[in-house]
Amino acid sequence: MLTTRGAVLLALRHGPSYGRELVRRVLADSDGRVRLAGGGSHAALQRLEGGRLLRSWTVVPGKRRGGRARRYYELTLRGIHQAEAALSGLAALLQSHGTQLSLDELERVRRRVELAAELSETALLLGPASSRRVAPGSRA
Repeated sequence: MLTTRGAVLLALRHGPSYGRELVRRVLADSDGRVRLAGGGSHAALQRLEGGRLLRSWTVVPGKRRGGRARRYYELTLRGIHQAEAALSGLAALLQSHGTQLSLDELERVRRRVELAAELSETALLLGPASSRRVAPGSRA
């Protein structure tokens, strides 16, 4: 299952970024199917940095009106290896079932896995409210 941690690692494979941009990058990379919550991505970034998978720095804008400091993140060498391991793990899982996929097909599968993870997380958050059943033919 792809976690927020995995999504952040994969998004940072494209280069350094700051928190809000990472959330947008994951959304774009998943064709709008995976939405990271700001708080969850921030906590994941802190844990990844603590695990030495990321390094960060703060950029303070000049005297522009309304500008605010941004904390940028990039993968360390260790982080790059973790991101590649996540992709390789998915590829190995698919190949173990006799499936040979092109890179484009593998990317589509990765996006579907991300969507499934997001849906699973949402269902867990909804809890008992999501178990309400609607009789066939009736309106919810």
